[in-house]
Amino acid sequence: GRPDVFKGSGLGEGRLSVFTASGGLFGGNLKGYHVTLLTRDRRVSILAYGPEAEFETLRPTYLAVCRSFGR
Repeated sequence: GRPDVFKGSGLGEGRLSVFTASGGLFGGNLKGYHVTLLTRDRRVSILAYGPEAEFETLRPTYLAVCRSFGR
């Protein structure tokens, strides 16, 4: 999906997008968040995903994990 501004992390502002991917050999689709946070000296990429059918239930947990990153 199109990246949106992501705020709330201790590392500062970043970008967040929702993605869907094939589950590969194990079947079923995966859905989750890809977050990229940039600081002066590093880039942090976070992938938080699970079964597509459970995405709405897991969404608050994924966002909490992404916001928990700090210096």
